[in-house]
Amino acid sequence: MNGTFLRCLTRCLLFGVHIPACTDPTACNYDPSVTEEDDSCDFPIEDYLGCQGECLNDEDEDGVCDENEIEGCVDPVACNYDAAATDGDYCGYADAGYDCGGNCIEANADGSCAGALASCNDGSTSLTFDGYTYDLVGIGGQCWFAENLRSVHYANGDAIPGGLSDSEWITTTDGAMTVYGEGDSQVIPAGNNCWEPCGVWG
Repeated sequence: MNGTFLRCLTRCLLFGVHIPACTDPTACNYDPSVTEEDDSCDFPIEDYLGCQGECLNDEDEDGVCDENEIEGCVDPVACNYDAAATDGDYCGYADAGYDCGGNCIEANADGSCAGALASCNDGSTSLTFDGYTYDLVGIGGQCWFAENLRSVHYANGDAIPGGLSDSEWITTTDGAMTVYGEGDSQVIPAGNNCWEPCGVWG
């Protein structure tokens, strides 16, 4: 045996074994067996990442960390398509026959816009539902009410529950309705001439 080894062996026997490494339990390379810190600890590059670079929070399991999700329209044909979006949100589309800027794509000889939907496919321009008559408008090749729905009943006649408290909204699993700013006021039934823009009174 050489002298260096003997000196090391003697020191280890007398003072115990000293192994320098990372002693921080939160580090990726933490070693519980070490006795001496050598400032070699490695940590994730971001607080929301694990030691292997994996997301710690990924609710929709799409591989994008919740902290990095970008909400936006993910449909490439929509007017507000966002190529950077990772979490689907509202998409807006041009009216039939028009581009996203509201410009007619192709005009007829009479100056009207070719392809524009003037009414629904069966020629209807209005529809009465739950006691109120709605004007119809063609948007994106589909037929829509020209204003917000005023109905307080489902198509089968059942009343749509409303006026739920905050706690009831949190726990309900059934369909329900509310109006922005409703508070303790009541929704005005369809056909009432006093209908407010926000749909409430009182």
